[in-house]
Amino acid sequence: MLNAAQEQAVRMQGHCLVTACPGSGKTKVLEHRAAHLLSDPEANVLGVTFTAESAAELEHRIRQQVPRAGSRLVTGTFHALSRKMLLKANIRLRLINDFQQTDLLRRAYRDTMDPSLQITFDDARAYVDRIKAQVDPVLPNHDLEPCVDIYLRYQELLRQTGSADFADLMLLAVRGMRDGSVPAYKATYMLVDEFQDTDAVQFAWIREHIRQGSAVTVVGDDDQSIYEWRFGMGYQGMEDFRRLTQASHVSLDTTYRCAREIMEPAARLIAFNTERVHKSLNTANKTKGSVQVKPFADKEEERSAIAQAIVASGKPGTWAVLARTNAQLEFVEQFIAGRLPVIRSGGTSFWELRGPAMYLSLCRALCNGAMGDLDPVLKRSGISESRIEAMHAEYRSREAGAVQRFLAAKKGGSSKDPEDRLRILMNQWRAMLASGETNLALHGVAHYMKTSVRLYERDRRPEDQVKDNLRTDNCAAALARIHGSLQQRLLLLQQESKKDGEAVRLMTFHSSKGLEFPNVWIMGCEEGVIPSSNSPLEEERRLFYVGMTRAKSSLTLSYVINEKAPVSRFLKEADLL
Repeated sequence: MLNAAQEQAVRMQGHCLVTACPGSGKTKVLEHRAAHLLSDPEANVLGVTFTAESAAELEHRIRQQVPRAGSRLVTGTFHALSRKMLLKANIRLRLINDFQQTDLLRRAYRDTMDPSLQITFDDARAYVDRIKAQVDPVLPNHDLEPCVDIYLRYQELLRQTGSADFADLMLLAVRGMRDGSVPAYKATYMLVDEFQDTDAVQFAWIREHIRQGSAVTVVGDDDQSIYEWRFGMGYQGMEDFRRLTQASHVSLDTTYRCAREIMEPAARLIAFNTERVHKSLNTANKTKGSVQVKPFADKEEERSAIAQAIVASGKPGTWAVLARTNAQLEFVEQFIAGRLPVIRSGGTSFWELRGPAMYLSLCRALCNGAMGDLDPVLKRSGISESRIEAMHAEYRSREAGAVQRFLAAKKGGSSKDPEDRLRILMNQWRAMLASGETNLALHGVAHYMKTSVRLYERDRRPEDQVKDNLRTDNCAAALARIHGSLQQRLLLLQQESKKDGEAVRLMTFHSSKGLEFPNVWIMGCEEGVIPSSNSPLEEERRLFYVGMTRAKSSLTLSYVINEKAPVSRFLKEADLL
């Protein structure tokens, strides 16, 4: 059953711009519009999305409505569709992955960059990305922009290796459509999802299909345009599309997700943005919702309260904890480890980071683990590869008891020799474990990691070294909060990480987009955090709006009382303070 606005969007003729607030059923509209258009046996539909998963879901839903659509329906991401276009034009590319691209960019950076200019690799990479997000970039001379040399050298390296990066797929497709060497899709109708995230090259790709006669429907929400750093056009893209096509406009302004108590402050907040399509934001969710704002004395008190609230609910799988940065989530994750099942979304889990992963590996080796559990530590503590291979042979690493044989070996006993030092310490830690002093052993492992293990081959900046050491200390603290033997603690940690449907989700605002949860806790609502001083204010406001509108019935916003970082202005703009 469609509401009036959804029905209008489904049946609109010609080019159409559909603006959709969070939870307003935009995928449902795309599905029904495609079915409506395919009711004409002469029509075909091209569905364009940003992820392979959403493309597959959209196609599945449309084919359920129109089982006989056959080849008249094609869906895919911008990049996947562009690659097929190039192959059809006999243009075959050797695509490089992210690691290979980084390697080539580093080579270009080393080959061309003058160290006296103090331009970082990240700055150079951002410049190259910005140039490759334009169809017809105008390159300044070297004096005005030294990074242009890095871009030119990078492109030269791509040509020399016969390679192309991900951005080249779109650029070559657009330029090929322009000069006639690459045929556009023969689509009667095109449907584009998440249109607010399109960049200039993707917009040009759509424009070339319009030039070939496709009637285009774009669906998106400029209030959820949070990828300006990826060159998403947001509101400006919607205005450009409307001017280009004279498209009809339909606003899906009723959410079926958020309770009124959540939607109203979110609407007040986003109204402070000036560059947006006006919407009258309403809700059809009749559930009684709640919004709470909680101040705390410090970050430890804040994360403790988060854990207590989730535990008290008895339903961790209904919760999401959102933060502006992954570092904030890392701080929470290691605190609740072993208490609650946790899933990190859109970022690396705390326990998968190099230091914590190596710490756990050494702890597993202490619990009669395999010799392979020692390998990461051996390699980073000054023991040669040849000696490690010899150790595997000497202690018969493929047979049970290899670690025990390593610990029982009678060697020089010198604390200066890295192999002997590790053996001595592991025997001491085992004695502590046997006498019930598990926490003392855990902190001993942390001290060894900080003083004797080199996590990275290259020298780390002092501030990064401090961060590495803090993570190692947090490993010991997290395991110390769990009761039981070391083996029981490690097992509990492993089990909690696997309970997907029962797990609390930890994610950044960016990672939460497109998702919804009964209960949402947004932490760190402080100036300088959200909004961040490193991002445009209106984009930060959209980001906070996205976070608020993930909640269906309960929203908690917390901050730490701090004179240097006062409470976020966004809470005041939402009239929550």
